Amino acid sequence: MNIVIYCAVVFVSGLSLALSTAEVKDNVEGPGPVIEHATIILTNNGPGLVGSTVTCFARLVDDDGNDLGAGEYVYIWIDYEHPSTDASNATTSNYSQSYLKAERHTVEVSVTNKQNSLFYATNKTYFIVTEHMTGNLEFTQGNNSTNLNKNIFETNQSLEIVANVYDASGYLENADIVYEWNIAHFYQLTTFNQPAIVYNFTMPLQYDVGVNITAFVPGLEFYSKKIGYFTSLIDLKDKISNVVISGSFKVSEGETHNYTVTWEGSLPAYLCSRLHSNSTCEGAADECNPIMQYNHSATIEFHFNDSGTHCLSVNVANDVSNFNVATNIKVKQVLPHQKAIAITVGIVFGVFACFISILLVAQQVKKSRRRHVEVANFDFQEENHNKTFKKFAKNVKNTYKLVSKKVAKDGKEKAEYKPLISM
Repeated sequence: MNIVIYCAVVFVSGLSLALSTAEVKDNVEGPGPVIEHATIILTNNGPGLVGSTVTCFARLVDDDGNDLGAGEYVYIWIDYEHPSTDASNATTSNYSQSYLKAERHTVEVSVTNKQNSLFYATNKTYFIVTEHMTGNLEFTQGNNSTNLNKNIFETNQSLEIVANVYDASGYLENADIVYEWNIAHFYQLTTFNQPAIVYNFTMPLQYDVGVNITAFVPGLEFYSKKIGYFTSLIDLKDKISNVVISGSFKVSEGETHNYTVTWEGSLPAYLCSRLHSNSTCEGAADECNPIMQYNHSATIEFHFNDSGTHCLSVNVANDVSNFNVATNIKVKQVLPHQKAIAITVGIVFGVFACFISILLVAQQVKKSRRRHVEVANFDFQEENHNKTFKKFAKNVKNTYKLVSKKVAKDGKEKAEYKPLISM
């Protein structure tokens, strides 16, 4: 029978570790060690089902927790229903009993010397006997089992659900057990002697998972029926996917750029970004404090001080996954003469714009004056205006030539003069 049985102590009800000590001032005559101090460590494997067996375990130790030497000890067990004694040369003793009442039980043990009844120590332990089975639901996905603090798992992945029934005494070993599974009130499944199922959740939601367990325990004349119900609330989330970085990947020194990161998956997410200087993104590990995000996009800003090929590394994670993406950013070095050329070009364009504006104004004035000129007038004013305009244009061109020659002389690359307009 495939029932999951814990043989270790998982749940100890009211485990008493209050330790009683007894001091013997005079040496004890007869066989056995001379005991100055003694302590009993007393535990049990409860809780138990009505009709099952609960076992208590006693150890006689010294002040340092070490077992005492062999001697003639008498362990007196009292559970107020089934008193018992155990004469033993060992420093350990066990007491097992089947209980038919669903209540809290107390078991006490005292240890004396067999020869002279000298009292050594005493202690008590407590446990619960119930009508219903006790246990829990365990969830496993891949190599990860249930987190004790949060039951969060990934959608579209097989999730194994196991019903663990606590049965330290083996009371249910020969029982026939029926498991009735209920997932969020929309999926029901019944299994016989099969405490585990596998289910694939496709929607990122919270689900209430429960199982009703009915065990038929064989007896001498009839079956004894035991029942139990285990439930757990789990949270299913979509993993992070499709992480994309958008922005300029060819920039210049001294520039500041914004980059947009988008992704898909359940929120909240945790964004971590880092710019690795002079890196090709090989083995670039993020070492930063993640920032919680409640949207599927975020904007990050970087200022580029150094030229070269840098790596922008981004990690987006949530409770079930993490996604790494990286991209190269090439930062171009800005040389001093290039900065001078840029400034000069800006000045020239400014002068050119002013020149065009003056030209347009002059043409408009000329057209306006032409309407009022008489036939007998030889238009000396217009001739003077044209001469002035040509002289101004010539001065602008000569100025531009001087500036261009100066820039070509100071820079590594010569700048050639190309007239903006034909005169």
